[in-house]
Amino acid sequence: MTTSTDLVRSYLESLRGRREPGFEDALRRHLTEDAICVEAEMIPWGGTWTGIDGYLGVFDALQAAVEKAPAIDPARVRSEIGVLVSAGDRVFREFTLRLGGLDGTEYVMPGAETYTIKDGRIAEIRVYFQDTAYLNQILSADAHGRQNF
Repeated sequence: MTTSTDLVRSYLESLRGRREPGFEDALRRHLTEDAICVEAEMIPWGGTWTGIDGYLGVFDALQAAVEKAPAIDPARVRSEIGVLVSAGDRVFREFTLRLGGLDGTEYVMPGAETYTIKDGRIAEIRVYFQDTAYLNQILSADAHGRQNF
């Protein structure tokens, strides 16, 4: 029997292949058809994303924001699975987003997610970053820390 934690871990592992064929099928195995993802409105990929197409959209928006960031090397952006804790149909994830700068700097952004499981699939993910203002600063600053608004 798969636990809620196992489901979330499997989902997170599938994200590593998001540029590979079959990624959409992996999402369908893990998410309900009407699953929602809620990201902070003030970040470039923020908002409420609904369904499989919504999840594909949030990943595209995240990638676009990272590629547009003048001081960030998109190949050096990563996040570990982190700590997963479950209680019934809820899973909590604590993680760290690491954004590698073109100058070698590593920007660290702690975050957390809550997952709601329904009928053995993920029905909702809510994403929280410790400091969205700082995250926006990282994404909008050039290599010398100047803002590019």
